[in-house]
Amino acid sequence: MTVDPGHGKVTFINLDDYKAGLDAARNWVPEFKRSSVSEMYDGKKYTFNFYYPDPWQWILSLVTDATLAKHLIWYLVKKYLHDSNIVTQLYDDIDSGKSWWDIQTFLTVSFLLLGLHPHEIVLSNFRQADGNPGESRQGDVPNGSGNGGAVLYLMMPMVEDPHDPKSRTEAQRAAFAFFKRSIYHQVLMVALQPLQYPSQYGEAVTCSDSVQWVLTTGIIIQSVDVKKQHALVVHGVLQLFILALDVVQKAKTARSKRQTEEILRDNGLHIVDKNAFWTIANSDPYFSVSYDTLHSDDLGKWGDHLFPKMIEVLGNMKQGGKFSEFMSHIPSWPGLKIVHNVITVDFSDGNTFQDIMKTTLPCIVQLFPSKSSFIHCIRALATFRMFAGLHMITTLQLDRMQAALCEYEKYCEAVSKEYGKDFHFPNQYAPSHLHYDITHKGSTTNYTTRTGEGFQQESHCAYFQTNYKNVESQIITIDANKEALAYIAMDVEIYDNELKELKALCNDNNEENKTSSKLTAPKNNNHWKLGAPQHHMMTSKMSIEFPNNHMLHTLTADISNVVHQYLVPDEIILTGYKIIPYKCVYIHYTSLEDWKVKQDIARCNPSFHGCPQYDSPPIDRSYI
Repeated sequence: MTVDPGHGKVTFINLDDYKAGLDAARNWVPEFKRSSVSEMYDGKKYTFNFYYPDPWQWILSLVTDATLAKHLIWYLVKKYLHDSNIVTQLYDDIDSGKSWWDIQTFLTVSFLLLGLHPHEIVLSNFRQADGNPGESRQGDVPNGSGNGGAVLYLMMPMVEDPHDPKSRTEAQRAAFAFFKRSIYHQVLMVALQPLQYPSQYGEAVTCSDSVQWVLTTGIIIQSVDVKKQHALVVHGVLQLFILALDVVQKAKTARSKRQTEEILRDNGLHIVDKNAFWTIANSDPYFSVSYDTLHSDDLGKWGDHLFPKMIEVLGNMKQGGKFSEFMSHIPSWPGLKIVHNVITVDFSDGNTFQDIMKTTLPCIVQLFPSKSSFIHCIRALATFRMFAGLHMITTLQLDRMQAALCEYEKYCEAVSKEYGKDFHFPNQYAPSHLHYDITHKGSTTNYTTRTGEGFQQESHCAYFQTNYKNVESQIITIDANKEALAYIAMDVEIYDNELKELKALCNDNNEENKTSSKLTAPKNNNHWKLGAPQHHMMTSKMSIEFPNNHMLHTLTADISNVVHQYLVPDEIILTGYKIIPYKCVYIHYTSLEDWKVKQDIARCNPSFHGCPQYDSPPIDRSYI
């Protein structure tokens, strides 16, 4: 390491010094504890070890962090759009939903929302090692990585069937599922125990705004796929709703334990202990489970069902090759993945399936018969998915989403009759809860599992930095090191920005005491900017440079006409003009989705990544 004399000091001489520095820096990261739970199954006692931090200490570290002070929400808001005489409510962030509002109105203290995002991932290739890491987010701080973003809150143990699941009877599979759920909730009982007291009684804390608040918390978001929903929610939560049902009375009066279990199992119920979320106030385990566009729509209705059936139908009609060819000709678009060989390649990524859904309709409309129910079904699903994925959604758009959902269900029945597709699967019925989730928890971007995909990649990479023995504890240490380094880098960046602002302020003060006759160039207030400049070129030679583009052959005459008509009436130049060609234009516009400033890149390039691309820029209709 080389340091300029007088400007720095070497503090890390060797690897041991570096490790000692990381050990000290990890004090900024909540410390993980090791615990275990045990349960009897099939006449044998099984013990599972797991690691978890103190979730309440992590919350306190956020609310006392000065760098996050501007992000913390102490007073909730309701948002409305006033358009002429129409007033509609807006839903975007979690605080715009009804759940947080109702809890905060009922309480006399400040409520901090907590969201849990458990994952089950393959840590190594060929499924040599699996993991169950979980991430946690506080609702009013930024999503994503970095300070205030998601953190590792639990390494849930993997509960594997000790026998061959395929050889199990239905009763044995149900018994193992109950055993697995029991382990999960015992683990959560321990991991969430620090939240029990503050969630019920609150705790006085002097926060980063130097104000003492009485804080309480609760879990109103669980972002999980269907399999995790069954494990985390079903365990005991149904007792809340079936106490008055006759089935419970029949089970209680049964002559034997076996008969009791059969009565309950026939109605989808089990004898259970407490659900772990019942111990945390304002944490309803049923209503906290949230709609997931990734698993329910992209990987569910579309990726696992409608898309494979469409490929099968196209194959029967001998149109699969045409569909693949049309898909490969879709023009590129910012953020859109163009999928080639869509017929022959197997996909497992939800983002890829979403891009395929966006581009499928114009590629198959001429391949299916006229007024095909399949076309209408895909169109309705794509429309529903578009509204469901909006970052900000109005009540009017919610109504249109519900209408698209009804249309999708109608055409699913037609597709089922015409093509024999069975639509009886869990994700098909999940949208019945979506309207509630959006109005109570904001837009689906707050609880989609897509946000945690990067978190899974971090765990996957951390696995390959271990020695493949006792990987959980090593992954925790690696994750803590990354969090500590991120804190250090953030503090250095904040310090550098403060120095720059101070230096700029001093320069402004000095300039006020000076007089200068220099002219400054006017600022460009245009909402667009040209990019990718090329070499100077004469318009008279462009017909030689681009012989196949006939529009350029008359460019000199066209420019001369414009100059003669609008600029210099008496000047006509026929020998050519020196111009600078640009291959793209950066266009800034206000999005009609969330009224934020976005950027579009429109390209005019004969060879962009090996393919011609000629985009049409967005048009401001207010000038038309």
